[in-house]
Order: sequence, then C-alpha cells, then structure tokens
Amino acid sequence: MIKRCFLFVILILSLETLCAHNDLKMSSPNGKLVFSLFSSKTDLSYCIAYNQQPVILRSELGITGWENGLEIEKVEDDFVDRVWNPVYGERAVVRDLYNQKTYILKKDGTSNRLHLIVRAYNSGIAFRYHYEEPIRIFVLILRIPLL
Repeated sequence: MIKRCFLFVILILSLETLCAHNDLKMSSPNGKLVFSLFSSKTDLSYCIAYNQQPVILRSELGITGWENGLEIEKVEDDFVDRVWNPVYGERAVVRDLYNQKTYILKKDGTSNRLHLIVRAYNSGIAFRYHYEEPIRIFVLILRIPLL
C-alpha cells in the first residue's frame, strides 16, 4: 500500500513537471495581456488572453517544415522601457515599453535553429520568426494545363 502511494505521488510530480515545461507564459507590463505557448514534439501552438478572458483560442503557429520534432532549447527574457523621437508624426516622443521572450527552437536531427520572438505590449502582442542560418529553399513550380 505504501509503495503504491509513493509511486502515485512520483507519477503526479512527473506529470506536473512535464506540463509545466509545455505551457510557457508571458504577460504585458501591466499584466492584462497574457501570451501562452504550448510545445510538444508534434505541435507548437499559442493562445492570448486579456483580463483572463480568451481573445485568441489555442492556434497553431503554422511553421511549415518545423511541425514535428520541435524542442525548446532555450528561453531568453528581456524587458524594454525606453523613449524615442520620431522624425514626424502626432507625438514628439514615443514610449517603447514591452516584455520580450525569445524561444530558441531546435528541430530534431538538424543543426537549424529557429527563434520565435514574442513581444507583449500593454496594447497588444507581436511575434516574429528569425532563422539563425540561411535556409536553402528549393522551389518547384508545376504547370498543369487547364482543359
């Protein structure tokens, strides 16, 4: 009986550890916007909530060719609070305030790395992709005659 309870506790703790790694969150500086990244070996998806209400439901990031065998190798955090002066526009000074996370993704069996850079502003979420190395792309165009 004691062995079963002990094994059950170990199993629960193991599952919590796995789930904690698969759900990566970041929030805007005011804490109202939350970006959640979900990672598994076959899927990379995200969702966005505002004031704890879902705005964008869980959606795939849609990285063609990177869907399977993804692993988050490293996560880098950054916080930016600066001002800059535009050349023209309605305001003379613009405040740039955001939290940023860079998720460095590695595909199994390759040395390629993909950086998913996510910024959480108080007014919205932005994300972009950056490849560490130039990617060799081969394009094949098929012309099919229409009858």
